[in-house]
Amino acid sequence: MSTSYASFRQKPVRITTKNVKKDVVLLYTSTKPAGYNPVSTSKDLVQWIAPAKSPYVIRNKEGDFRSPFFTWLGFRLSRQMNPLVAFSAAMNPTHFRGAGVVHFPYVMQNAGFAFERNSSSFTAPEDGVYLLSVSTAVEAESRARVRLRVNGMDKVELLQTSTNHNGINTITRTTLLDLRAQDVVDVIQTDPGGVLFSDRGLQTSFSGFLYSPVGGFQVAWSAHRSHSWLATEPRQALEPVGFDTILVDRHAGFNPTTGTFTCGVPGVYFLHVNIAAFPRRKLHASLVLNNRVQGPRVIESLTLLRYSIRENGIDTVSASTLVQLQEGDSVYVRTSEGDALYGDSNLQTSFTGFLVKPTC
Repeated sequence: MSTSYASFRQKPVRITTKNVKKDVVLLYTSTKPAGYNPVSTSKDLVQWIAPAKSPYVIRNKEGDFRSPFFTWLGFRLSRQMNPLVAFSAAMNPTHFRGAGVVHFPYVMQNAGFAFERNSSSFTAPEDGVYLLSVSTAVEAESRARVRLRVNGMDKVELLQTSTNHNGINTITRTTLLDLRAQDVVDVIQTDPGGVLFSDRGLQTSFSGFLYSPVGGFQVAWSAHRSHSWLATEPRQALEPVGFDTILVDRHAGFNPTTGTFTCGVPGVYFLHVNIAAFPRRKLHASLVLNNRVQGPRVIESLTLLRYSIRENGIDTVSASTLVQLQEGDSVYVRTSEGDALYGDSNLQTSFTGFLVKPTC
Protein backbone atom coordinates (compact mmCIF):
# COMPACT_ATOMS: atom_id res chain seq x y z
CA MET A 1 0.00 0.00 0.00
CA SER A 2 1.26 3.45 -0.87
CA THR A 3 0.10 6.93 -0.07
CA SER A 4 0.43 9.99 -2.34
CA TYR A 5 -0.56 13.59 -1.88
CA ALA A 6 -1.95 15.79 -4.62
CA SER A 7 -4.00 18.95 -4.31
CA PHE A 8 -5.87 21.08 -6.79
CA ARG A 9 -8.17 22.56 -4.19
CA GLN A 10 -8.15 24.55 -0.97
CA LYS A 11 -6.15 21.94 0.94
CA PRO A 12 -4.50 18.58 0.18
CA VAL A 13 -6.30 15.26 0.38
CA ARG A 14 -4.74 11.98 1.40
CA ILE A 15 -5.18 9.25 -1.17
CA THR A 16 -4.39 5.62 -0.31
CA THR A 17 -3.99 3.19 -3.17
CA LYS A 18 -3.62 -0.57 -2.94
CA ASN A 19 -1.24 -2.62 -5.07
CA VAL A 20 0.29 0.49 -6.64
CA LYS A 21 3.93 1.31 -5.98
CA LYS A 22 3.51 4.98 -6.76
CA ASP A 23 0.48 6.97 -7.81
CA VAL A 24 -0.39 10.61 -8.43
CA VAL A 25 -4.06 11.53 -8.19
CA LEU A 26 -5.68 14.83 -9.12
CA LEU A 27 -8.45 15.85 -6.74
CA TYR A 28 -10.58 18.91 -7.18
CA THR A 29 -13.16 20.03 -4.65
CA SER A 30 -14.24 22.87 -2.42
CA THR A 31 -15.31 20.51 0.35
CA LYS A 32 -16.41 16.92 0.91
CA PRO A 33 -19.51 16.71 3.11
CA ALA A 34 -20.24 13.37 4.74
CA GLY A 35 -22.56 11.07 2.86
CA TYR A 36 -21.43 11.77 -0.68
CA ASN A 37 -22.35 9.09 -3.17
CA PRO A 38 -20.14 7.96 -6.07
CA VAL A 39 -21.88 8.53 -9.41
CA SER A 40 -19.01 7.80 -11.76
CA THR A 41 -16.15 5.54 -10.76
CA SER A 42 -13.50 3.48 -12.46
CA LYS A 43 -9.87 2.67 -11.91
CA ASP A 44 -8.91 6.06 -13.25
CA LEU A 45 -11.88 8.41 -12.77
CA VAL A 46 -14.03 9.23 -9.78
CA GLN A 47 -16.71 11.80 -9.03
CA TRP A 48 -19.05 12.27 -6.09
CA ILE A 49 -22.20 14.37 -5.86
CA ALA A 50 -24.49 15.03 -2.92
CA PRO A 51 -27.26 12.45 -2.39
CA ALA A 52 -30.85 13.55 -2.96
CA LYS A 53 -31.56 13.91 0.78
CA SER A 54 -28.39 15.86 1.46
CA PRO A 55 -28.71 19.37 2.91
CA TYR A 56 -26.22 20.49 0.29
CA VAL A 57 -28.62 20.32 -2.66
CA ILE A 58 -31.15 22.69 -4.19
CA ARG A 59 -34.65 21.52 -5.13
CA ASN A 60 -36.97 22.96 -7.70
CA LYS A 61 -40.70 23.56 -7.19
CA GLU A 62 -41.53 19.96 -8.11
CA GLY A 63 -39.10 18.67 -5.49
CA ASP A 64 -36.76 17.11 -8.02
CA PHE A 65 -33.01 16.97 -7.51
CA ARG A 66 -31.53 20.00 -9.20
CA SER A 67 -27.87 20.54 -8.37
CA PRO A 68 -25.39 20.08 -5.51
CA PHE A 69 -23.40 22.93 -4.00
CA PHE A 70 -20.30 20.78 -3.77
CA THR A 71 -18.54 18.16 -5.84
CA TRP A 72 -15.51 16.01 -5.22
CA LEU A 73 -13.82 14.63 -8.28
CA GLY A 74 -10.52 13.33 -9.48
CA PHE A 75 -8.53 11.13 -11.79
CA ARG A 76 -5.15 9.41 -11.85
CA LEU A 77 -2.62 11.61 -13.54
CA SER A 78 -0.21 8.69 -13.58
CA ARG A 79 -2.65 6.71 -15.74
CA GLN A 80 -3.78 9.54 -18.02
CA MET A 81 -0.66 11.69 -18.55
CA ASN A 82 2.69 10.72 -20.07
CA PRO A 83 5.23 12.07 -19.32
CA LEU A 84 4.08 12.85 -15.80
CA VAL A 85 4.95 16.37 -14.65
CA ALA A 86 2.92 17.45 -11.63
CA PHE A 87 3.42 19.48 -8.47
CA SER A 88 1.48 20.62 -5.44
CA ALA A 89 2.86 22.94 -2.77
CA ALA A 90 1.38 24.90 0.12
CA MET A 91 2.15 27.94 2.20
CA ASN A 92 3.35 27.20 5.72
CA PRO A 93 1.01 28.08 8.60
CA THR A 94 1.33 31.85 8.62
CA HIS A 95 -0.19 35.16 7.58
CA PHE A 96 1.17 36.63 4.36
CA ARG A 97 0.71 40.38 4.59
CA GLY A 98 1.13 42.93 1.83
CA ALA A 99 2.39 42.59 -1.73
CA GLY A 100 5.07 40.26 -3.04
CA VAL A 101 5.81 36.75 -4.29
CA VAL A 102 3.91 34.13 -2.32
CA HIS A 103 6.09 31.25 -1.09
CA PHE A 104 5.00 27.63 -0.91
CA PRO A 105 7.74 25.74 0.98
CA TYR A 106 5.63 22.72 1.90
CA VAL A 107 5.93 20.52 -1.20
CA MET A 108 3.44 17.65 -1.28
CA GLN A 109 4.07 16.42 -4.82
CA ASN A 110 6.81 17.13 -7.34
CA ALA A 111 6.72 14.55 -10.11
CA GLY A 112 9.25 15.60 -12.70
CA PHE A 113 11.03 17.91 -10.21
CA ALA A 114 9.96 21.08 -12.04
CA PHE A 115 8.86 22.96 -8.89
CA GLU A 116 11.62 24.81 -7.05
CA ARG A 117 10.95 25.00 -3.32
CA ASN A 118 13.17 27.95 -2.43
CA SER A 119 11.84 30.29 -5.11
CA SER A 120 8.34 28.69 -5.05
CA SER A 121 8.34 28.79 -8.84
CA PHE A 122 7.52 26.19 -11.47
CA THR A 123 9.72 25.92 -14.55
CA ALA A 124 8.12 24.25 -17.56
CA PRO A 125 10.37 21.35 -18.61
CA GLU A 126 8.99 21.31 -22.16
CA ASP A 127 6.64 23.12 -24.52
CA GLY A 128 3.03 22.31 -23.81
CA VAL A 129 -0.29 23.06 -22.16
CA TYR A 130 -0.25 23.17 -18.37
CA LEU A 131 -3.09 23.26 -15.88
CA LEU A 132 -2.26 25.65 -13.04
CA SER A 133 -4.32 26.30 -9.94
CA VAL A 134 -3.91 28.58 -6.95
CA SER A 135 -6.07 28.59 -3.82
CA THR A 136 -5.86 31.01 -0.94
CA ALA A 137 -7.62 31.77 2.30
CA VAL A 138 -8.32 35.48 2.81
CA GLU A 139 -8.19 36.81 6.36
CA ALA A 140 -11.34 38.29 7.90
CA GLU A 141 -12.10 41.85 6.79
CA SER A 142 -9.18 41.72 4.40
CA ARG A 143 -8.63 41.55 0.63
CA ALA A 144 -6.60 39.53 -1.87
CA ARG A 145 -5.38 40.15 -5.41
CA VAL A 146 -3.38 37.09 -6.36
CA ARG A 147 -2.00 36.62 -9.87
CA LEU A 148 -0.34 33.85 -11.81
CA ARG A 149 2.73 35.18 -13.59
CA VAL A 150 4.79 33.75 -16.44
CA ASN A 151 8.30 35.16 -16.74
CA GLY A 152 7.22 38.12 -14.62
CA MET A 153 4.15 38.92 -16.76
CA ASP A 154 0.67 38.73 -15.20
CA LYS A 155 -1.65 36.17 -16.81
CA VAL A 156 -4.79 35.68 -14.72
CA GLU A 157 -6.08 36.97 -11.40
CA LEU A 158 -7.76 35.55 -8.31
CA LEU A 159 -9.35 38.26 -6.21
CA GLN A 160 -11.54 39.12 -3.29
CA THR A 161 -11.95 42.83 -2.70
CA SER A 162 -14.96 42.67 -0.36
CA THR A 163 -13.98 43.42 3.24
CA ASN A 164 -17.27 43.16 5.13
CA HIS A 165 -16.83 39.45 5.91
CA ASN A 166 -16.17 38.54 9.56
CA GLY A 167 -14.37 35.28 8.90
CA ILE A 168 -11.82 33.60 6.65
CA ASN A 169 -12.86 32.88 3.04
CA THR A 170 -11.19 30.43 0.65
CA ILE A 171 -11.05 31.21 -3.08
CA THR A 172 -9.57 29.30 -6.03
CA ARG A 173 -8.42 30.12 -9.57
CA THR A 174 -7.67 27.52 -12.23
CA THR A 175 -6.56 27.97 -15.82
CA LEU A 176 -4.71 26.33 -18.68
CA LEU A 177 -1.65 28.10 -20.03
CA ASP A 178 0.41 27.43 -23.14
CA LEU A 179 4.02 27.45 -21.91
CA ARG A 180 7.40 27.21 -23.60
CA ALA A 181 10.25 25.17 -22.18
CA GLN A 182 11.97 27.08 -19.35
CA ASP A 183 9.05 29.47 -18.82
CA VAL A 184 8.89 30.30 -15.12
CA VAL A 185 5.52 30.50 -13.33
CA ASP A 186 5.02 31.99 -9.88
CA VAL A 187 2.29 33.50 -7.73
CA ILE A 188 2.23 37.12 -6.59
CA GLN A 189 -0.01 39.06 -4.22
CA THR A 190 -0.45 42.58 -5.62
CA ASP A 191 -2.66 44.17 -2.94
CA PRO A 192 -0.45 45.94 -0.35
CA GLY A 193 -3.30 45.75 2.15
CA GLY A 194 -4.15 42.09 1.55
CA VAL A 195 -3.70 39.31 4.09
CA LEU A 196 -3.49 35.65 3.04
CA PHE A 197 -3.98 32.92 5.63
CA SER A 198 -2.83 29.33 6.00
CA ASP A 199 -2.68 26.92 8.93
CA ARG A 200 -2.18 23.17 9.26
CA GLY A 201 -5.10 22.75 6.89
CA LEU A 202 -2.88 24.23 4.14
CA GLN A 203 -5.60 26.45 2.67
CA THR A 204 -3.20 28.47 0.51
CA SER A 205 -1.62 26.32 -2.20
CA PHE A 206 -0.21 26.26 -5.73
CA SER A 207 -0.56 23.21 -7.99
CA GLY A 208 -0.25 22.19 -11.60
CA PHE A 209 0.56 19.54 -14.18
CA LEU A 210 1.53 19.09 -17.80
CA TYR A 211 -1.44 18.19 -19.98
CA SER A 212 0.15 15.30 -21.88
CA PRO A 213 -2.59 12.71 -22.46
CA VAL A 214 -1.68 9.12 -23.11
CA GLY A 215 -2.07 8.57 -26.84
CA GLY A 216 -0.92 12.10 -27.61
CA PHE A 217 -4.15 13.66 -28.87
CA GLN A 218 -5.15 16.84 -27.04
CA VAL A 219 -8.49 18.58 -26.74
CA ALA A 220 -8.20 21.58 -24.43
CA TRP A 221 -9.34 25.18 -24.11
CA SER A 222 -9.16 28.06 -21.67
CA ALA A 223 -11.36 31.05 -22.52
CA HIS A 224 -11.45 34.29 -20.49
CA ARG A 225 -13.60 37.38 -20.29
CA SER A 226 -12.04 40.87 -20.16
CA HIS A 227 -15.17 42.93 -19.42
CA SER A 228 -18.08 42.99 -16.99
CA TRP A 229 -21.78 42.35 -17.52
CA LEU A 230 -24.66 43.57 -15.35
CA ALA A 231 -28.33 42.81 -15.82
CA THR A 232 -30.20 46.09 -16.29
CA GLU A 233 -33.63 44.52 -15.80
CA PRO A 234 -34.81 42.07 -13.11
CA ARG A 235 -35.53 39.27 -15.60
CA GLN A 236 -32.47 39.80 -17.80
CA ALA A 237 -29.94 36.94 -17.98
CA LEU A 238 -26.79 36.27 -19.98
CA GLU A 239 -27.04 33.02 -21.94
CA PRO A 240 -24.55 32.03 -23.03
CA VAL A 241 -21.69 33.93 -21.39
CA GLY A 242 -19.21 35.06 -24.06
CA PHE A 243 -15.42 34.94 -23.66
CA ASP A 244 -13.25 37.23 -25.76
CA THR A 245 -9.72 36.14 -24.77
CA ILE A 246 -8.53 32.61 -25.63
CA LEU A 247 -5.35 31.52 -23.84
CA VAL A 248 -5.46 27.89 -24.98
CA ASP A 249 -7.27 26.14 -27.83
CA ARG A 250 -5.88 22.72 -28.72
CA HIS A 251 -8.19 21.06 -31.25
CA ALA A 252 -11.18 22.31 -29.25
CA GLY A 253 -12.78 24.67 -31.74
CA PHE A 254 -14.09 26.77 -28.88
CA ASN A 255 -16.39 29.56 -30.12
CA PRO A 256 -15.57 32.73 -28.14
CA THR A 257 -18.57 34.66 -29.46
CA THR A 258 -21.11 32.16 -28.20
CA GLY A 259 -18.90 30.94 -25.35
CA THR A 260 -19.60 27.39 -26.47
CA PHE A 261 -17.48 24.25 -26.69
CA THR A 262 -18.81 21.66 -29.15
CA CYS A 263 -17.48 18.15 -28.60
CA GLY A 264 -15.74 16.55 -31.57
CA VAL A 265 -14.04 13.72 -29.64
CA PRO A 266 -16.36 11.77 -27.31
CA GLY A 267 -15.02 11.07 -23.85
CA VAL A 268 -14.72 12.19 -20.25
CA TYR A 269 -13.95 15.92 -19.91
CA PHE A 270 -12.75 18.01 -16.98
CA LEU A 271 -14.62 21.34 -16.90
CA HIS A 272 -13.87 24.33 -14.68
CA VAL A 273 -15.57 27.73 -14.40
CA ASN A 274 -14.29 30.83 -12.60
CA ILE A 275 -16.53 33.88 -12.22
CA ALA A 276 -15.86 37.13 -10.37
CA ALA A 277 -19.08 38.23 -8.69
CA PHE A 278 -19.91 41.93 -8.79
CA PRO A 279 -20.20 44.02 -5.60
CA ARG A 280 -23.67 43.97 -3.99
CA ARG A 281 -25.10 41.82 -6.78
CA LYS A 282 -26.10 38.17 -6.65
CA LEU A 283 -24.62 35.48 -8.88
CA HIS A 284 -26.17 32.14 -9.82
CA ALA A 285 -24.31 30.72 -12.82
CA SER A 286 -24.58 27.25 -14.30
CA LEU A 287 -22.92 25.09 -16.92
CA VAL A 288 -25.37 23.88 -19.55
CA LEU A 289 -25.03 20.70 -21.62
CA ASN A 290 -26.93 20.80 -24.91
CA ASN A 291 -27.36 17.26 -26.18
CA ARG A 292 -28.39 16.80 -29.82
CA VAL A 293 -31.22 14.45 -28.84
CA GLN A 294 -32.25 15.49 -25.32
CA GLY A 295 -31.77 19.24 -25.65
CA PRO A 296 -30.25 21.60 -23.07
CA ARG A 297 -30.01 20.77 -19.36
CA VAL A 298 -28.00 22.11 -16.45
CA ILE A 299 -25.00 19.97 -15.52
CA GLU A 300 -25.96 19.11 -11.95
CA SER A 301 -22.45 19.08 -10.55
CA LEU A 302 -21.42 22.57 -11.68
CA THR A 303 -23.36 25.51 -10.28
CA LEU A 304 -21.75 28.68 -8.92
CA LEU A 305 -23.51 30.70 -6.24
CA ARG A 306 -23.03 33.93 -4.38
CA TYR A 307 -26.48 34.92 -3.19
CA SER A 308 -25.27 37.47 -0.66
CA ILE A 309 -25.77 41.05 -1.85
CA ARG A 310 -24.07 42.56 1.20
CA GLU A 311 -20.57 42.02 -0.15
CA ASN A 312 -18.96 45.42 -0.76
CA GLY A 313 -16.41 44.13 -3.27
CA ILE A 314 -15.63 41.53 -5.91
CA ASP A 315 -15.46 37.85 -4.96
CA THR A 316 -14.19 34.94 -7.02
CA VAL A 317 -16.37 31.83 -7.14
CA SER A 318 -15.43 28.60 -8.93
CA ALA A 319 -16.57 25.04 -9.56
CA SER A 320 -15.39 21.95 -11.44
CA THR A 321 -16.82 18.71 -12.74
CA LEU A 322 -16.10 15.62 -14.81
CA VAL A 323 -18.69 14.98 -17.51
CA GLN A 324 -19.19 12.42 -20.28
CA LEU A 325 -19.67 14.13 -23.64
CA GLN A 326 -20.77 12.65 -26.95
CA GLU A 327 -19.82 13.91 -30.38
CA GLY A 328 -21.94 16.97 -31.16
CA ASP A 329 -22.71 17.81 -27.54
CA SER A 330 -22.10 21.44 -26.62
CA VAL A 331 -21.46 23.08 -23.25
CA TYR A 332 -21.64 26.72 -22.24
CA VAL A 333 -22.00 28.95 -19.16
CA ARG A 334 -25.13 30.93 -18.37
CA THR A 335 -26.22 33.31 -15.61
CA SER A 336 -29.59 33.60 -13.95
CA GLU A 337 -31.95 36.54 -14.12
CA GLY A 338 -30.70 39.73 -12.46
CA ASP A 339 -27.09 38.53 -12.13
CA ALA A 340 -23.86 40.47 -12.61
CA LEU A 341 -20.31 39.30 -13.29
CA TYR A 342 -17.01 41.17 -13.26
CA GLY A 343 -14.14 41.07 -15.74
CA ASP A 344 -11.21 43.27 -16.77
CA SER A 345 -7.83 42.89 -18.45
CA ASN A 346 -6.60 40.70 -15.57
CA LEU A 347 -9.03 37.96 -16.70
CA GLN A 348 -10.85 36.95 -13.53
CA THR A 349 -13.74 35.15 -15.30
CA SER A 350 -13.08 32.05 -17.41
CA PHE A 351 -14.25 28.70 -18.79
CA THR A 352 -11.63 25.94 -19.01
CA GLY A 353 -11.77 22.31 -20.04
CA PHE A 354 -9.86 19.39 -21.44
CA LEU A 355 -10.35 15.80 -22.55
CA VAL A 356 -9.28 13.39 -19.82
CA LYS A 357 -10.09 10.08 -21.47
CA PRO A 358 -11.57 9.45 -24.94
CA THR A 359 -14.24 6.80 -25.32
CA CYS A 360 -14.04 6.35 -29.09
